[in-house]
Amino acid sequence: MKNLKYSFIAIATLFLIIGCEYEPKIFDGNGDLTLVQFSRSTYNLEIEIDATGELNIPVQSSTLASTDRTFNVSVVNDGTTAITGSYSVPTSVTIPANEYEGILTISGTDVMGVDTNAETLIIQLEEGADFASGGDAIISVYQVCPIPSTYMVGSYEISDLQPVFSGSNFDTADVNITVGSSATQRTFNTTWSGNNISVVLNLVCNELIYASTNDTGFVAGTPQGPIIITTSTSGNTSYDVNDDSLFVVQYDNQAGGFGTFGGSFILVKNP
Repeated sequence: MKNLKYSFIAIATLFLIIGCEYEPKIFDGNGDLTLVQFSRSTYNLEIEIDATGELNIPVQSSTLASTDRTFNVSVVNDGTTAITGSYSVPTSVTIPANEYEGILTISGTDVMGVDTNAETLIIQLEEGADFASGGDAIISVYQVCPIPSTYMVGSYEISDLQPVFSGSNFDTADVNITVGSSATQRTFNTTWSGNNISVVLNLVCNELIYASTNDTGFVAGTPQGPIIITTSTSGNTSYDVNDDSLFVVQYDNQAGGFGTFGGSFILVKNP
């Protein structure tokens, strides 16, 4: 009986040791464990046609250290569709001593097969013994054509060309177009039948794309559903990089229960 008692104690101790050995690292915010992560979860790697591109990703730490710290980086094959050779990811990133942030630089190359349709590159920070890593970074890899920073920027008048509903859709008004989150993106605020929306346009290698998804605040159809403006599925208009005086923009209007209809508006540069 005494030997059986000791056997139970030995087994319990073994399970305790195994449990401690394989317990996952959990960042609790109390300073017991460092959290290292990308600054956000999504990025764009724009590759200039017949040339290259570069993306700088901040990598952030929740703690400071008196020496440089190096963390391993790897590509997540499951879900990555970007063409081999179109990207180069360093195997590590360094956060300098007494800093909370380091920079991971990913380069891109316009190899055969790269075009304006985005492919996906997923990367991760590999965990270490004394830190926990944050989530993966999902990177859209695609081809772009250079756009001057002054192109399609400034005051324009917007007006309907092909309305979807009778009466006004995009209200005729002056809008101020600015450069968006990338050199090939343009944004402006306007109204659709009196409701405010923020429009995003992409200038992608001679295609002008309505790139945002906007809820107009209205409903339509039976059963009723929201009226949504989004990217055209029937094709986009082109642009001339030497002339930014007038643009025609195609879009889709998902008109609730009525279905989806194509529409368009005009942007004319004000003198």
